[in-house]
Amino acid sequence: MEINLLRHGRPAIDTSERIVPAEFHAWMARYDEAGVSDRPPPYAISASGQCQYIVCSDLLRSTHSAELLGVAVDLADAIFREAGLPSFRWAGPKLHAGKLSLLARMAWVCGYSLHCETSGVARSRAGKCAERLIELALSHQQVLLIGHGMMNRLIGEALRKRKWRSVRADKVNRYWGLSPILVMLPHDCCDAPS
Repeated sequence: MEINLLRHGRPAIDTSERIVPAEFHAWMARYDEAGVSDRPPPYAISASGQCQYIVCSDLLRSTHSAELLGVAVDLADAIFREAGLPSFRWAGPKLHAGKLSLLARMAWVCGYSLHCETSGVARSRAGKCAERLIELALSHQQVLLIGHGMMNRLIGEALRKRKWRSVRADKVNRYWGLSPILVMLPHDCCDAPS
């Protein structure tokens, strides 16, 4: 059984746009409505073509990535959405939206969560995602999640806690990044959560 975690393609939004931090929440709403602006690399097309069951979040950048990969989505669910980024209240100075995203993620990791789920809640949700992917892998053998950077990382951690093993390393933080394939070894199958 395999579970593959693939990050979506580059979102079709200008991350160099300069905004004041108080506008970040509205910018993130536009980001969540954006499709993808680049084409998938050959390794992503190959990996997705080998999987028997395709899962993605319900955000457009995830479903559009599946479309660009040429695969039919079997399940699109909000549970697989990216871990949200917090809002800011201050009015200045203007910063690039991409840099604000990095600042927001660092603040979130440190416990700041204005208008979004906490990191603890996101980790709990990632555990539920892992359980769902395990159920699907038991039924379909090879599952691909076309998801999001931070949530894929949290799901990968949750799978490893459940005795799934990484068998390959790739650059997972980039767009179209394929995480290590997580495999349930045959002698571990009896330990799979019910």
